[in-house]
Amino acid sequence: MDDHRVEIDIAYNDYFMEVYTIDCRELQDLIPILKDDERDSFTIGDKVLFKKDLNSVSIVNHGLGFIYMDVM
Repeated sequence: MDDHRVEIDIAYNDYFMEVYTIDCRELQDLIPILKDDERDSFTIGDKVLFKKDLNSVSIVNHGLGFIYMDVM
């Protein structure tokens, strides 16, 4: 695997965003977790992120994005 890094944008609301940079191996591990509706959290580095606290997760330059919303 190469040393390519990927930018992940985490949006909490319309006004606050965090940006992380991860390697391809981490991205391969992360995508199934983001897609799994049964998983309520995931980690990036040392930080645990809860889907219920997020609006979206975007994987920059890869055409992937995940939107999280409460469904009543």
